[in-house]
Amino acid sequence: MLAGDPVGKELLLIGAKEHGIDSQITFLGHINDVSHLLENIDVFTYILNPQHYGATENALLEAMAAGIPTIALNQCVERMIVDDKETGLLIDSPESFGKAVKALHDDEKLWGRISFNARQRILCNYAIQDNRERILSRYDVCMSAKKKAMNFTGYFGNRASEWFLSAVEEDKDCFTSNQAWRAGRIFRESTKGSPKHFLRFFPDDELLQSWASQVEAV
Repeated sequence: MLAGDPVGKELLLIGAKEHGIDSQITFLGHINDVSHLLENIDVFTYILNPQHYGATENALLEAMAAGIPTIALNQCVERMIVDDKETGLLIDSPESFGKAVKALHDDEKLWGRISFNARQRILCNYAIQDNRERILSRYDVCMSAKKKAMNFTGYFGNRASEWFLSAVEEDKDCFTSNQAWRAGRIFRESTKGSPKHFLRFFPDDELLQSWASQVEAV
């Protein structure tokens, strides 16, 4: 089951059909209250694009708080939330993903231990009141600091296309060499910090126009 806006649905179904498993995938669309879904699943998979722009990871935190063993890629912030074999399972390949699912299916004690540990960890470390107090204490530090003007142009640049490049890492050369079609698939999205996303707010930037056209044509 896949809940959420069906971005990439067609590509996913093409790959699923090639492996003969398309009948096993159900697209549920956008759902405001996922509690009834969490009550009826045994494993939560969190296999995000390595170039994803996730920040708060709410879906991951909710699943773990519900005591659902999670399988996530060993990358980015996921590895900061999930302790492998303790509060979830971290994988790095299709083969390790299959082994992780099988391990949770075959070992009831492993499933139970990860379920318990995940729920306790999230409820303890991410309690609403604790987070509220932490962020308010940071605000107090900022409010009491000496005020001064900050000029970010030295880092972010002066134009929208430069602001876009400041947030791009390994694919940056694809854009600076005007070969945007070589960049990762995530840059073809209409959101997620893609050229098309930036262009929506800065329509007069010629470089953004060019990059958006290039990735759109792929």
